[in-house]
Amino acid sequence: MTKAEIKKAILDILNAVEGDGYITADKIYRRISQHVHEGRTQETIRGYIRELVDEGNLIGSSKNGFFIIRTRAQLEEAINYLNYRIRPLHTRAVKLQSVWEEKHS
Repeated sequence: MTKAEIKKAILDILNAVEGDGYITADKIYRRISQHVHEGRTQETIRGYIRELVDEGNLIGSSKNGFFIIRTRAQLEEAINYLNYRIRPLHTRAVKLQSVWEEKHS
């Protein structure tokens, strides 16, 4: 499968999710893994999902997995989850900077 075909397959899978509407990168990967090169990984799937969002697709994520954003509540869920993830990453970045300065001053 080409990159474009993989991204289309990811969108198709996300749009077909039933039940609570969430699907993990692992499950997406398992559904398309027989069609992709062995070097592709779940992280590659996550990267493609980021690209799909950058291209204007309404795909959210939460601790439950990825989902198509169809309501304002889902939009808020996706934004809140991203904001939740930003805080610890920022704290880690500040800590790395601090440790670097301590060791190199």
